[in-house]
Amino acid sequence: MMAVGVENYVLIRADYNLIDCRCLEVDCVDYEHYSKLPRLVRKNGVMFGLTGWNSDRGIACYKDRVITAKAI
Repeated sequence: MMAVGVENYVLIRADYNLIDCRCLEVDCVDYEHYSKLPRLVRKNGVMFGLTGWNSDRGIACYKDRVITAKAI
């Protein structure tokens, strides 16, 4: 049996609600990893924007209440 990589996906560590938004946490070991993460992700039709990185916990955070625009 052979494992096959899946492109264009991030592994979500946690999905929870804050007072004013919904947050997704993904693994993020250092700034180089953070800079390579997609700026926007979609989960169940909801867009989440990359909002920060916590080096102590090794996570990056995506939130749903960010303003996004499509480049043309």
